[in-house]
Amino acid sequence: MDLTPREKRVVRRAVQAYHEKKECKGRYTGATADQILEELKPSPDRWTHLAALVIATVEEGQDAEVLATDPRLR
Repeated sequence: MDLTPREKRVVRRAVQAYHEKKECKGRYTGATADQILEELKPSPDRWTHLAALVIATVEEGQDAEVLATDPRLR
């Protein structure tokens, strides 16, 4: 999946938010990955692809430091 530089920055932030929410034991009050992705105002199809990338990145066990070397987000 090809990402624009702006999409890469937003997706990195969304991954971090998704990871934080997943690790949160109580009520999560930060911005959600969904809210962050909406900043791009993507089409529904593009939003689905970006959200899938966010989820896959977190589920693969990558954290914020690893994102810097993830080839999909460079």
